[in-house]
Amino acid sequence: MGRQFPACAPVPLRRPGIMTEPAATQPVNAPTEVAGPVPASRLTRRAFQGLDTAFPLRGRPREQSAVQDSLDALEAGYARNLVIVGSAGAGKTRLLSSALETAGQRGILFTLCRPGPESQNVPLGAISDILLGAEPPFISAEHFESLVSAPESRYWLIQQIQERMERAAAGSGIVVFVDDLQWCDTSTLAVFRSLIRHLRDMAVTWIVTVRSGGLTSSVSDTISALTISGSTLDLSPLSDDDVSAMISDRIGVTPGKGLLRHMEGAEHMPLLVLEMLRALSDADQLDLAGGRAELVGDGHDASHGQALVERITRLPSGPRELILAASILGRQFRLTSLAQLMDTSVHDLALPLVDAIEAGLLTDDGTRVAFRHDLLRDAAESLIPAESRRILERRAAAVAHTDGEYLVAIASRLLGVAQRGDLDAAATFHSAAQRTFESDAALAAQFARAAIETENRPEERKRLIADLLPVLWQGGLSEEAQTFVASLEGSLPAPEEASLRLGIARLRTESSFRAAADAANAGLQLDGIPAFTKAGLLSVKAQALAGLGEHDAVQKLLDEGRPLAQDTSNILALATFDASESIRSFYRNRFDDASKQIVSAVARIASLPGTTESQWLPESLWLAFLTDALGDPGRAERIAAANVLENQRRHNATATAYWMMVRARALFDQGHLRRARATAEAVLDFHADLPLGQLLATTVGYVLFRAAVHQGDRAGLDKYRPMIEDLSRATDMAGVAHWLLALEADENHDRSTADAYLTPLTAALDAPVFGLAAPADFLDDVQLCRMLLRRSDSEHVAKVVNMAVGRARANPSFPLATAVAHHVVGLAERSVAELSEAVAAYRTVDRRLALACALEDLGVLQAATAEEKATMSWLESADLYDSAGATHPWNRVRRRLRTVGVSQRATRPEFEESVLSSRELQVAERVAAGRTTQQIADDLFLSPHTVTTYVRNIYGKWKVASRKDLAARFRNEHDRPAG
Repeated sequence: MGRQFPACAPVPLRRPGIMTEPAATQPVNAPTEVAGPVPASRLTRRAFQGLDTAFPLRGRPREQSAVQDSLDALEAGYARNLVIVGSAGAGKTRLLSSALETAGQRGILFTLCRPGPESQNVPLGAISDILLGAEPPFISAEHFESLVSAPESRYWLIQQIQERMERAAAGSGIVVFVDDLQWCDTSTLAVFRSLIRHLRDMAVTWIVTVRSGGLTSSVSDTISALTISGSTLDLSPLSDDDVSAMISDRIGVTPGKGLLRHMEGAEHMPLLVLEMLRALSDADQLDLAGGRAELVGDGHDASHGQALVERITRLPSGPRELILAASILGRQFRLTSLAQLMDTSVHDLALPLVDAIEAGLLTDDGTRVAFRHDLLRDAAESLIPAESRRILERRAAAVAHTDGEYLVAIASRLLGVAQRGDLDAAATFHSAAQRTFESDAALAAQFARAAIETENRPEERKRLIADLLPVLWQGGLSEEAQTFVASLEGSLPAPEEASLRLGIARLRTESSFRAAADAANAGLQLDGIPAFTKAGLLSVKAQALAGLGEHDAVQKLLDEGRPLAQDTSNILALATFDASESIRSFYRNRFDDASKQIVSAVARIASLPGTTESQWLPESLWLAFLTDALGDPGRAERIAAANVLENQRRHNATATAYWMMVRARALFDQGHLRRARATAEAVLDFHADLPLGQLLATTVGYVLFRAAVHQGDRAGLDKYRPMIEDLSRATDMAGVAHWLLALEADENHDRSTADAYLTPLTAALDAPVFGLAAPADFLDDVQLCRMLLRRSDSEHVAKVVNMAVGRARANPSFPLATAVAHHVVGLAERSVAELSEAVAAYRTVDRRLALACALEDLGVLQAATAEEKATMSWLESADLYDSAGATHPWNRVRRRLRTVGVSQRATRPEFEESVLSSRELQVAERVAAGRTTQQIADDLFLSPHTVTTYVRNIYGKWKVASRKDLAARFRNEHDRPAG
């Protein structure tokens, strides 16, 4: 999937008569992709510039053993990741080069990523060399540019990389080496986490180095993802004996006591020991007479940091100036770029470059020059005065532009060095903010702020603020955004500011209805806005308030805004009004109206040129949600599945994730708990790659948590609880989270905790709109009624009954509403007749868990007078719970059956639970044949995420955790002779 980074032979110290010089080697061409093993003699030389890889690796037997264990596990078909942690100079890179060499000697495929400090502010910068540097390139430069500005393109790129790595894993496995993880940008780290997550069950091992301390949350999250299937290894300082052996390797004789005492200033860090040794060699302070190295004179008491600085300051002016200027360009650079920066020719740099290389500060592989270590570059940069550094950084950005470096990298160089009035820099920041907005909102916001602060022309600055305000807002700089907006008051034309507010409001609907309503309000308060724009603002506000349940306010907005939208032919606004009114009608118990209104909204969107209803988010989701809520989850699931495939075909990852969310909810409501959870887990994979807002997080969290409660899966509940607790802190969705936590507490018989969560929910029973899920599930009324009865809360039980009965009377043609009304009345009045009516009504809808629950409740009442009838009700209830995989309530009904002398076992014994469906069998067969996720999807006309769902289902049935084990079981069962 990528090339190995260029390197050269180990560079000798300056005095070859004293220091042992390994044999020189010639550079070789990099492999084009991980298509086969790379000879060990090539990979270390080419991958790690300037390392003394020809010398033994001292003092790391434990670490080398851990590397061997990881590679052994990989060859056995399992991932065992290794995170090597240590301070700068501890020898992390040297250990990684040894691991890479070992992998090559074993014939294991590998790929390598080596970011530098300059990579941190460049989206995908840390893997750009892998993507662009292969022969031929993995992707084109133009394609790479597009990835920075389009998160969905980046998502599909992940799929392509995953496909390549799956192919390698299906063979002998693959190792991903990453050196200095802390330098990776957030986009690269997100890509890594996605690949780690998707490939965890395959023969893909990650061996990663990272500096200790001061890690960003993104780096820490990546390490956590790695260690789920691996471990960390802390590099300790070398022992005295190891330091002595290192010195002997380099100078050919044993160091004396005085020299070793002097070396204590290096703190037993391998790189620093070598740097101090080089400094002594350069200063002629080593005496090798008598076969032992002794210190000449008093030595030098400088710290290792000072030693590095003094090595540079002792250089002649030519190489010293070259080193200082080069530190501005980064870890690696082209000599032509350095010549431009220094305003000289490449020819004039030849001799100073040779001196710098011979001094052991730089390396050259014939393509790029590089610092031997980041510490050397840091030392050089520290010698440049602040103002001179700023001037050089600004000039370096101009050089990068001339060299054709891509835009975001140039903008990153300009951050912190461009001054007000630098119009070229302002334009660069503006373009970079637009390009990175969707893929890295936080970085885009930094660029946006820099663009506004750098621009000094008043009118242009106004336009920049108007254009970049959404970027600032979405990127977390809301206070700065408000400050900039305040500076515009009275200066920006009302039509422009209104359009700006409308754009912000639409953005906010995907994450927070309250924030969307506030943004729309800000636009509506402006004077003199065009009617077309006003209609749009009113429609978005109506949609937001409908989501918040403020339906009286929604009606006023409809009355005001719909005529405006009609007069100005604002079709999008009209469709949004229809969707808002449909939500309002649903919560006002006018189900027929709600259905007609959302159908009208979808038809309007379909009439817009270049627009499809499946991509109209979040409004278009309401049609499927409504179908599910009104009692037909099967049809809702089919609608969602069709839209998943449509958006997969269009490569619209955001819409795909939303429709998969709807499908997960419909599967849960049908009682397909295992499939619902697997689908919801797949949505979480999207959510990790493309943060998609509260609606998605709430719906997926609802499915995952409730399914885990039904299944009695404590590990799953522990896994999902932090997600639910996060939602409980989100004002818009706190009620849903409190309901889920109350359900868990109730199932655990923790009544006090359940009551604490119920109290604010029961207070909401008097609100115009009540719902415990998003969208509401009428069946929650049943569970709420049961919990209220347990705490003898007759007042609120009566309110739940009145709500359910009123809904059923208003919608007599919807059997789910009728069933729920009979159910809650039956519970409240302890009426066998009402519960029997509920059972009959539930039989007409596709809600098996609801039917099972009603039969269980019916049996409880029948047990007092008609034990045989109770037994029959409980037996059917147990079968339904069992068929859904609802272990927790199934066990509860089993206990009830024992009270009447019936011993109930699962209707699906363990050997039958392990039987795969025909589709699962097709997937398993292809996994065993070594097919990748994408290949299986193509074979079976499925989406890759559907294939992943099937694989997870198979894991659950067969109790395996990797594709290797799945393939082994399939071959064991299907290669068996008949009979």
